[in-house]
Amino acid sequence: LPGIPSLCIQTYRITNGPPGIGADDCGTQSKATSLPSNLTLAASWDPTLALAYGNIIGQEASSLDNQVIEGPGMDMLRMPQGGRNFEYTGEDPFLGGTMVAQVVLGNQSNGTIAMCKHFQGNEEEFDRTSASDVLGEQQTNDTYYLTARM
Repeated sequence: LPGIPSLCIQTYRITNGPPGIGADDCGTQSKATSLPSNLTLAASWDPTLALAYGNIIGQEASSLDNQVIEGPGMDMLRMPQGGRNFEYTGEDPFLGGTMVAQVVLGNQSNGTIAMCKHFQGNEEEFDRTSASDVLGEQQTNDTYYLTARM
């Protein structure tokens, strides 16, 4: 979002960031660390590593003058063909929620905002621009909300 210099409001920049900093919304692609996928991170079962991972992303976002990180991804990885699977932490909601929470803490410890993306129902790849996921209340409570409670 463009800043308003007369009011001392700086430009508000957002960057995509599930596996590291990507192109920001101002159209620039800065050099940044290419991190392993969130799925690989979750396979470590190490929340301390997830915190460090989030810290790297937060530091780089901050150093590149980005205020918001679009990530981490927190949807379930249910189909191996999913095009966004690299953004997610797997199918285990407890593990995923634990790891995502640490990544968020690492991001935000650098003064950046972590904006978790694809909270639920984004596992569809076939006809993804017009498909609609209708999730039942029981499934939502038992699976997706469990991830968010971590």
